[in-house]
Amino acid sequence: MNIKIPNLEKLNESTNNKSDLKESDLLVYLDENFPDNPKSWKEATVEIVEMANWIYETLDYPNQNNPQIQELKDTKKSKSPKEWNLKHKKRIINGFKLLDSYNKKQFFETFGEWINNPKKLNESQQIIIEDEEIIEDVVNIKSNQFNFDCGLYMGTIKSGLDTKFGLAYHALNTLNLEEFIDSVNNFLSTTNNQLTENDIEKLTAHYIKYNK
Repeated sequence: MNIKIPNLEKLNESTNNKSDLKESDLLVYLDENFPDNPKSWKEATVEIVEMANWIYETLDYPNQNNPQIQELKDTKKSKSPKEWNLKHKKRIINGFKLLDSYNKKQFFETFGEWINNPKKLNESQQIIIEDEEIIEDVVNIKSNQFNFDCGLYMGTIKSGLDTKFGLAYHALNTLNLEEFIDSVNNFLSTTNNQLTENDIEKLTAHYIKYNK
């Protein structure tokens, strides 16, 4: 079975205002793009995992002993598209209600382009991952995730994820460290985020480790 990961290039061309987004817009986005009974993995992609993990990590840092928040943690591997969608939609919906007004605004600043442009996202060029275990391992195994200061993450070089969602892709398709950093930053900018100095230092060390 194949999973398709959307190519997010040019996603930041939205003409909509992210500051106008509300919880109801998020619910519509989830219902229309991640059905409860998806026909295939094409309707169960990584966007909702990114959103759910962002919410959990935002809430977890100051509330590590709160059982209600720990219920949002992704601890079980999804075995089907239906399980994937139901689980992560529940994490998003329950977690969003616990965010304060500031972090709700930050959520929409981070993911507003996806919510505003679901049609563009779904119709953009998609990359088929023949082995679904690769993407699931990145999503479910922390050691396969390279985390950025903005709260998003990508697959590590070691994970071998050969799409723009994986650092391995950027390492294989660039000639040196500078091009690698630029490539990752260009991809990250599709979510309206930029690499920080700390991100660049970590990426440099990560690149050198696997390109000795």
